[in-house]
Amino acid sequence: TLADLRASGRGLLLAADRDVDGDLLGVRLPRGDGGPEPPGRGLLVERGACAEVQVAPGPASTPG
Repeated sequence: TLADLRASGRGLLLAADRDVDGDLLGVRLPRGDGGPEPPGRGLLVERGACAEVQVAPGPASTPG
């Protein structure tokens, strides 16, 4: 739940709106450069500390 997420103070934000999404985890997110973020780029938040991360895509699945 959102309450559990807020209480943990940690999470991975992908395609984050840096002006408002940090409120969910109780942090102020660092400003981006204003350009679009590459796919899979995110912010790892843990107890008030933020780190930029790149998430690799998993293997593609085929319908069937």
